[in-house]
Amino acid sequence: MKRTVSLIQLIQSLTIANLVALSFALSPLPAEACTILSAPHLKDHLVGKSYDWVFEDGLVMVNKRHMQKKALLLDPTSTGAVWTSKFGSITFNQYGREFPLGGINEAGLVVEIAWLEAAKFPKADKRPTLNELQWVQYQLDQYATVRDVAAHLEDIRIARAHAPVHYLVCDASRDCLTVEFLNGKLVTHTGSKLDVQVLANDPYAAQRKALKSLQGFGGRRPLPEGTDSFARYARAAVFAHATPDSTESDTQTGLLRLFQVLASVHQNDYSKWHISYETHEGIVSWRSSSRPLIKSVKLADFDFSCHSPVKVQPVVSEGEGSISASFEDYTTEANRRMLDISLKPIANTLPPGTLDLVAEYPETLSCAD
Repeated sequence: MKRTVSLIQLIQSLTIANLVALSFALSPLPAEACTILSAPHLKDHLVGKSYDWVFEDGLVMVNKRHMQKKALLLDPTSTGAVWTSKFGSITFNQYGREFPLGGINEAGLVVEIAWLEAAKFPKADKRPTLNELQWVQYQLDQYATVRDVAAHLEDIRIARAHAPVHYLVCDASRDCLTVEFLNGKLVTHTGSKLDVQVLANDPYAAQRKALKSLQGFGGRRPLPEGTDSFARYARAAVFAHATPDSTESDTQTGLLRLFQVLASVHQNDYSKWHISYETHEGIVSWRSSSRPLIKSVKLADFDFSCHSPVKVQPVVSEGEGSISASFEDYTTEANRRMLDISLKPIANTLPPGTLDLVAEYPETLSCAD
C-alpha cells in the first residue's frame, strides 16, 4: 500500500540531521564552478553562463504567471515568503521545479547563480525567507528590471539550505547587478561600479581589483591560463568589457562568439551546459556537453497563462535550432525522475518521504485567476 505523507507533516517530522540532508536536495554540492558574463557591447545584449557540474541532466521549465506560491522551508519555525508571480519565465532546473539554477522572464530579466565559498548570509530575523535557489525563481516571478530587484533586496532573507552562492542579475536595458552576502551583509555592484559584468567564484570586488594587474586593464601581467576562478573571470572579462565591434553586430555572430568565450572558460569535463539569454528579444539558447548542437527557444512561443499546462524539455536532447514545439506537458513523474538523478549520490542519507516533499511541492501552487 502506498503511504501518503502531507507536506506539512513531513516538514514537521524532520530532525536537524534530516534538515541538513534535505538541504542537499535543494542545492548543488560544493565545487568551484560556473562563470557568468554579460556582453553589453553586442548589438543584441547577451548574458551567458558556463554551468560546471558533475552531471548534465536537467529540465528547461516554462513557469507561469499569476501562480500563488509559498516558499518551501527547511526550518518550520521560519516564516516563508508568500507571493503571486507577475511574469512567466524559462529556467534551467536540476533540483526540482521551482528551484532553478538560472533563467529569464518575459520582461527580459535574467537571474543567474554561481558558487561563492566566501558567502555568509544574514542571521535569522523577522523577514520572510527563501532558500538560495528559490530566490532565483522569486526574482523572475516578481520583477522586470535590475532597479526593481535592487529596490526590494532587503524585503526577504535567504535562509541558506546548503550552497554559498552569489548572483548576477541583468535586464533588457543592459543594466546588471551583482548580489552577494559577505560577513552577513548585503553587498551589491551596479552601474559604474560594475564596469566588467562578470562573476566567477570569488567576490566581485576582489576579482575586479586583481584584473587591474593584467594587460588591457592597466597592468603588465599576461592573461592567465587555467581553470581557477580568476583565470576564468579574466578571460570572460576581455569579452564582456570589449568595445562595440562591427563584426559582432548581428545576433548570430554575437551568439557564436559568446559560445566561443564560454568554451574558453570551461572546466574540462565539468562544464555541462553553455547558456545564452538574449534579453531584448527573450531568446534562450543552450548546448550540453554530450549534445553540442545549439538549441534555442523564444519566450513569445509559449503560453504563460496559469490555466494552460506547464511545459518542459530535457536540457540534454536531440535537435538543433528552434525547438519550442518539442516541449511537453510537465508531470510530477518528470520532476521525480530529475530528482532521482540529482539526488542519487546522497539518496541513502535522505529521510523517507523527502523525494515526495520536493517532487510534489509544485502541487501546492495554485492559479490566482
